[in-house]
Amino acid sequence: MYEQSRDPGSLLSRMRLFIERYREAPELAWGDCRLVDTGERAVLAHIASTTDGTVLAVHNFAGTPVSRRTTTACSASNCPPTATGGRASAPRPTTP
Repeated sequence: MYEQSRDPGSLLSRMRLFIERYREAPELAWGDCRLVDTGERAVLAHIASTTDGTVLAVHNFAGTPVSRRTTTACSASNCPPTATGGRASAPRPTTP
């Protein structure tokens, strides 16, 4: 267990991170959940919302990094936080 606690890629470390994020985002426990179509079979995305906030969670089950765009709209002020603590980018409007 000591080795796992020092390895950021271990199951123990990932579960600790998951628990931290879960506590930071009660939307994951109590919110209404809806799936987001990513167009990629190996990527699961879902949005959990309460009256207090919204969280977008994206899970990559592919063996390699995957880059996808979604049609989920958010403004700069209401984009949910990312798993690393930053903020997701708001889609930029296109001009005709």
